[in-house]
Amino acid sequence: MVCGKSQLGTLGLFCANFSSFRGGFEPCRQSWCAGCYTPLQGDKFHVAVRKDEGGFEWCKRGDELRYLVARDGDHLQCPFQCDLCVFRTLRGEDPGRNPSDRILLKCIRRINLDALWAREPGTVQSTRTSLVRGIALCATVMMKPPYPVLGPFHVSDTQGYGVAVQMVLASTKAGRHADYLQFDTMRQYRTAFANVYRASVVGSSKTMAWIDDKGLTKRYTTVATQSEWFDRFTQGCKKRMGGIYKPDLALTSALMVAYLKAIEVRIDEAKEEMEGHLWTSVGAYSVLCFCASLRGNEGFLLDLYGLRLYLNEGRESQCLKPHVVAPLLGRFKNEVGEHYHLVLLAPVTRSGLRMRDWLEALVKVRAQEGRIRGPAFCDEEGRIAYSGIYESRFFEILTEIQGVSPDLIPASVDVAEDYGIGRSFRRGSDSEAIARGVDSSDIDAMNRWRIVERARGRRPVFSSMREHYADVRIMGLDRSLRYSSVL
Repeated sequence: MVCGKSQLGTLGLFCANFSSFRGGFEPCRQSWCAGCYTPLQGDKFHVAVRKDEGGFEWCKRGDELRYLVARDGDHLQCPFQCDLCVFRTLRGEDPGRNPSDRILLKCIRRINLDALWAREPGTVQSTRTSLVRGIALCATVMMKPPYPVLGPFHVSDTQGYGVAVQMVLASTKAGRHADYLQFDTMRQYRTAFANVYRASVVGSSKTMAWIDDKGLTKRYTTVATQSEWFDRFTQGCKKRMGGIYKPDLALTSALMVAYLKAIEVRIDEAKEEMEGHLWTSVGAYSVLCFCASLRGNEGFLLDLYGLRLYLNEGRESQCLKPHVVAPLLGRFKNEVGEHYHLVLLAPVTRSGLRMRDWLEALVKVRAQEGRIRGPAFCDEEGRIAYSGIYESRFFEILTEIQGVSPDLIPASVDVAEDYGIGRSFRRGSDSEAIARGVDSSDIDAMNRWRIVERARGRRPVFSSMREHYADVRIMGLDRSLRYSSVL
């Protein structure tokens, strides 16, 4: 499998390895001219192409062969083992004529090309040119060039080739938005391998840790998916595949007003009590997520007991700064254990979103169901509600609005594809706050679930919820009202 055009002096592509084969070591030392190292026949791995919305492909001069061919000197800036060496490492034998062997060889060629293309052509050419000039300079003073040998590699898969094969094989499966799997989804195989390795006898017995000057623990790892080669592979693979980024569209304040009015109509027209209760829950959940800038899963953490306890706090007749308290109970990102997060919001926003009225209505319907504790948004058994039920009604209302108010939702928008309760409320809330001049520090504070400045990264522990409320009201009320009141 050595290229007939290959000349080692051109620094094309060179494998300086010794493969473990049939109980012994067999030298490889295969070399190719770079132009011959291309995907194998039948390669169907996705290569991203720049297109406009009309489908026209944009192609910059020189990009025609990106990810499809090696470059002279590629092996000088990326650890390289040829296809045969990698195959022998993974399978312990030479490739035969089995279909599975051919598939594995295609995968190996693909992951090698991805790793090589982690660096741009200019970087590869610069490394190669500097090496040639450096060797020539050493020759003038009869000095041995200082460059280390490029092989052989360890017999075992210390670079993570096996996981890389899993990832590119998975990429051929259909995804949600395309006929191939997105790179961010493929990464789960790397994460799974790293977790299992650290839990294994081998991984846990090779742990080395040290403490930096800030008291933070650092760990040395021997996991293969942290190798230099695997890092290059993931960079090249991600660049080759590109990505389809489709964030949920944001909801505007005007759209939220129309949305909640439509829900009120559903509540009035409900023929069954439980149907009306469900629509009330959807309305309260939606206005909470929007006004508090919550992700979809965070809205379901509203605690009924805390909500009832603090429902009368912050009424206009009782304080100078009217507000409503939304107690969230859960384990938030980067926190340990379950904690209350008391979010203080404006009772009514500038656009007329009635936060207090919706939460009071929610407490009322839960009381009619005989519930005073547990999740405020719950199913018939009292457990946290299933998000799919709320999202289906979310789509139902938005589709109705699109039909009667194309100025709010254009006809070109696919509601079920472009919106979602996971991010639409939060993105809309943040966008409205920015458009209305809310300071970035207030936006950051609204989206932060810890008093970082005071706790210094540690969650403050309060002896009671009342103490927590007093602290939040002093430190965060003004910021919360500046944010939520403008929506």
